[in-house]
Amino acid sequence: MDNINVIELVYSYMNTFLNKMTQQYKEKVQSEEVCVYNKTKKMPLWIMWWQGEKHMPEIIQMCYHSIQKNFDREDIQIHLITQENVFEYVDIPLYIVNKFQSGEISLTHFSDIIRFGLLSQNGGMWMDITYYVTDSLFGTAEISDEFWTHKMKDVLWEGTVDKNRWSINLHKGNSHTLLFHYIYEALLFYWERHDKVLNYYILDYIVAVAYENLPYVRAQIDGCAPSNEAMFELRNYMNTVYQEALYQKLCENTQFFKLSYKVDYFESTEDEKDTFYHVLRNRELQDVRKEMDCITDGTDVYIYFELIRQLQPNSVLDAGMFLQRIGAVSRQAMNCEIASDIQLVGIHTKQQKVFPVYHQIYNEIIEIDSFLQQKEISKSVDVVMALSLQGRLQGTQEQQLVDYAVTHARCIVIDMDNAQLIHRIQQHCTQQQSLQVDSKQYLLAYCG
Repeated sequence: MDNINVIELVYSYMNTFLNKMTQQYKEKVQSEEVCVYNKTKKMPLWIMWWQGEKHMPEIIQMCYHSIQKNFDREDIQIHLITQENVFEYVDIPLYIVNKFQSGEISLTHFSDIIRFGLLSQNGGMWMDITYYVTDSLFGTAEISDEFWTHKMKDVLWEGTVDKNRWSINLHKGNSHTLLFHYIYEALLFYWERHDKVLNYYILDYIVAVAYENLPYVRAQIDGCAPSNEAMFELRNYMNTVYQEALYQKLCENTQFFKLSYKVDYFESTEDEKDTFYHVLRNRELQDVRKEMDCITDGTDVYIYFELIRQLQPNSVLDAGMFLQRIGAVSRQAMNCEIASDIQLVGIHTKQQKVFPVYHQIYNEIIEIDSFLQQKEISKSVDVVMALSLQGRLQGTQEQQLVDYAVTHARCIVIDMDNAQLIHRIQQHCTQQQSLQVDSKQYLLAYCG
């Protein structure tokens, strides 16, 4: 049976199955009210990686950072949906959750339910996390909650039900958008009556039924102008030799490039030339470094790595996430490395933006106030590294951190710039060693 016949059969089944609900939606009237988002009423931007930031593959880290960078506006609030926080934002019936947990509903199709639950209950914009973004789409213009979906000018694949008229992985609207409610209700109804998915692209078939039967849905979708014509082209070049002219040409009319995490990406070609993947990934990492206001003092870097090497700890508490502040994108810097079997806990300040790559480097990352309120989670820490913290901790945070170190850690390493903290450490730690490298002085104090 050819693909066209399959499309017709699946569409016919879904059209009949959803007929009663479709007739009810024909009687509804789509609200024409449009609101503009601002810094007090932000547009939610929903993206999802079920396992969380810490378990993002490198290609997902690259895409995620590109999204964060290009949608960093005061009228947008980015929400990363994970298995830890999903039910903070969306209500999903228990029978759906049970079918997901039993394996009857796959994660792919559960994410379909999540996205349209989020959009129908909260509004906003949904974007698959596999988009590599070079611009925000909106530029400096105001963002409204008017319906929008990505569509192509030409039909790329005839053998699909959507025919590039919409994108189920890139759309926006408000919580009054009837299409969002129709899709969500249709998904719930389908899984209430079925234990298996009829077709992998069932979501597109539901949109097709709405498009063919509901005039206001057709009007909304047809009213969206084609855009991002090269959306699917960049992924064809990711493992080929990087060409700046070609990249710029692709970006002329495209801000969103759809990639895949199911493909192996390589740093170089067989003749050892940098690939598109290598260049674009490193470009994102350079942007990370710029945003981090990196420490450039090589002496601090030397002390950090050398003392960890000499002390041979099983666990290190890194106050202020020193590795992020030097711009390291692994546990290596200056030909030094922290062993992978060392438990590395990063403590970040409220002002510190944590980038996805650091969830791969640190075993655990905790905000400073949360850590100080839950000290027992790291009682067995061997070394507290407290370098270059001047001006980064507020109020009594410095004092509380030192109090924690002298009572729970084997030793603490701190620079000698803060006389008050040094005095406090010296009061509690009888065994101390003053270290000098070039013109800088550090204190290594054994706490217990």
